[in-house]
Amino acid sequence: WSIIACPKPVAPVDEVGDGEARRRVFWHAADAFADVRGVARPSGLVLDLGHPRYSRALYVHMEAILAADGESAASDEDVLVRVLRHERSFWKKAMSALKLPAAQLSERPTRYLDEAMAAFTLLGGVGNRASAMAIHGAVMISPSTADRADAHLDVLRVLYGGLKEEDSLWIRPLEPDVLGEQLVEEVLSEDPGVLDRVMEIATAS
Repeated sequence: WSIIACPKPVAPVDEVGDGEARRRVFWHAADAFADVRGVARPSGLVLDLGHPRYSRALYVHMEAILAADGESAASDEDVLVRVLRHERSFWKKAMSALKLPAAQLSERPTRYLDEAMAAFTLLGGVGNRASAMAIHGAVMISPSTADRADAHLDVLRVLYGGLKEEDSLWIRPLEPDVLGEQLVEEVLSEDPGVLDRVMEIATAS
């Protein structure tokens, strides 16, 4: 996810040990994310890393993201909900950094970005701007001007553009998979019709 592009990369591993080994993985990640945030190393945390979910490095790393902001999660779902909320904060920062004209800003920008990113995630990403515009227009139930659609795609391109020149995806799906699934679940809970509209796009392509 977007925060992973940090000056102290967190090594991707599938599983971590327990006890001291797990704490080392957590603190290495927490320090890296605190550096990205420009905040002090987390302190005063009361965190039980003995829970079975923390046998997966992914959950240790996501908990470290929360720790960098002085938060902790109570369940598997709570981890995902909170990390997704952090992800959305990057959307807002990217939108602000692009200095978009007022006419290009939607009243509920994260709702538009939610729906667009959920569609791209369901489709496994999108290969070019023209396809992204077509998908954006087909999925959005709320009216959106072409200028606003451009703005939404610019934000998502900044955060989720192909990581390498040879990458065939113009915008990648939200990763890791469990976070993308959480986004899709939240979007569908507000607008179940998104799935039907995405399926129409998939079958037509």
